[in-house]
Amino acid sequence: MVLKLRERIFGLDLLRSIAILTVLFAHTLKYLDLPIPKSIPYHLGLFGVELFFILSGFLIGGIIFKLPKNGSITINSLKIFWLRRWFRTVPNYMLALIIHAAVLYIYQNYYFVFYNPKWYLYFVFFQNFVSVEPGLYGVAWSLSIEEWFYLLFPFLFYLISKRYKMSSRNQFIIIVSFILIIICLRFNYCLSEMSNYDLEIRKRIPFRLDSIVYGVLIAWFWRNHQSKVNRLKIFLLGLGLFFLIVGICVVELNYFDQFKNLSLFNKTFLFTYFNIGFSLIIIYFVKLKIVLHPFIKKSITLISLISYSVYLFHIPIINIMKYYFDDGWILFLSIWILTILCSWLIYKYFELPFLKLRDKVTLKKNN
Repeated sequence: MVLKLRERIFGLDLLRSIAILTVLFAHTLKYLDLPIPKSIPYHLGLFGVELFFILSGFLIGGIIFKLPKNGSITINSLKIFWLRRWFRTVPNYMLALIIHAAVLYIYQNYYFVFYNPKWYLYFVFFQNFVSVEPGLYGVAWSLSIEEWFYLLFPFLFYLISKRYKMSSRNQFIIIVSFILIIICLRFNYCLSEMSNYDLEIRKRIPFRLDSIVYGVLIAWFWRNHQSKVNRLKIFLLGLGLFFLIVGICVVELNYFDQFKNLSLFNKTFLFTYFNIGFSLIIIYFVKLKIVLHPFIKKSITLISLISYSVYLFHIPIINIMKYYFDDGWILFLSIWILTILCSWLIYKYFELPFLKLRDKVTLKKNN
């Protein structure tokens, strides 16, 4: 029997829809002549990506916790985990990368992209590991962080399981230790002079892996203390909103000087405010019960399903539409309509077939 896709959790679909829509607004609001602060698109983009990180960590954490059998993780189960994640993420990403390069070449005479050695780092998710992201495909920085998380974090569990039983206590120790190690790395780097805080910290793989692990941490609490956590969901929602507001205030106060006057503490923990905030509010949405019109509910689920394609393909679509239209509502609406339509087609005719193939391949290996 082919493995089934996980059942939809509406509250998480709602959060994922909010995340992708805020990213799309962040990248398209500038084409409208609206009287809004220039920092708003940055806030929206930051919100969307950090929420994606936490959602990814929460869902993938639940999968990682199921890997141990009799307290140990086998290399076969680890390989199956990697295969399933790569079937889910890599085909769409590679397609988007090639299309993006073609769009740059055709519409912007950006022919030298193919002769730029840094371009090929994108194909191995290495473009923002040892140096800052070169700016050839901006949204890929977050995907690189996710892919390296998929590779390194479960492998760490595997290595430790060879010596210690993967009890819930040991899982917790690994999670917290991983977070502390990344914070120490970030703190050490923040002691040095930086020319661009956003590129050097926010968008660098070694300094942001903890962002996803906060989602894993809250998944651990949900798995091991679900009843207690669920009773506290309103309190956690309020506390999470508090951390988000603190993060918003710090960003707003430092955005216009390009974060040059950030304190060492905020340089180290600025994005942690958002990670903790979203981790805490996610509990409220896991069991969310809300009455909505069926059309609205289906629309939210659809946006959630195609969110990965929207994230990948909206940038080349923006570059195409900018070639034909000047700034204004026509450009804005054309980007949104074409992005949703193309993402749905890619999801249905490209992404879903790979997901079905993934189930067949991993089922055989599991047997």
